[in-house]
Amino acid sequence: MLAGAKSIANRIDYGEIMVDCVAEDIQDIQGILDANPGIGTPNIKKSIYKNRRGKHNRVICWMRANKGTCRYKTLFVTDFMFNPIDKTKFFEHKEG
Repeated sequence: MLAGAKSIANRIDYGEIMVDCVAEDIQDIQGILDANPGIGTPNIKKSIYKNRRGKHNRVICWMRANKGTCRYKTLFVTDFMFNPIDKTKFFEHKEG
């Protein structure tokens, strides 16, 4: 956590927080889950709040985590207002 270290928060290029999903989070994204029944229910959310050199900033990656094997699968991506973002565009890599 960056609590009490404001100078560090100003100097970093990338900041994210990963936390478990709670019932309120699931309520916020219920419309997305209802529209895509095969997508699965996330149990982790990764909030990307700072991405200085990147294209995407202030987004939430909704993930399914297997905590026994430390494997994560991103189910879908939203902005901080819970509007869906196309996951394929979010994770596209430029070659060259």
